[in-house]
Amino acid sequence: WADFNIDQFVHFHILYLLGHHSPLVDSDHFVHKYFLPQEYAILIFVYAAVALICFLSICIGYVMLESKKKKA
Repeated sequence: WADFNIDQFVHFHILYLLGHHSPLVDSDHFVHKYFLPQEYAILIFVYAAVALICFLSICIGYVMLESKKKKA
């Protein structure tokens, strides 16, 4: 059951990123006006990935500096 849900999730996101809207709702349906444009799907992911990499880099750098202070 969980594999089916993950497959559906990935399938719908790939369709959305490729420019296709959900196969369950027509592209001219009024519900589309309540969602962000498609470009934001990529931009939000990229910004989140960059923020995560920056946060992890800061944490690793902090741990490395602290371990260096303890050795000295």
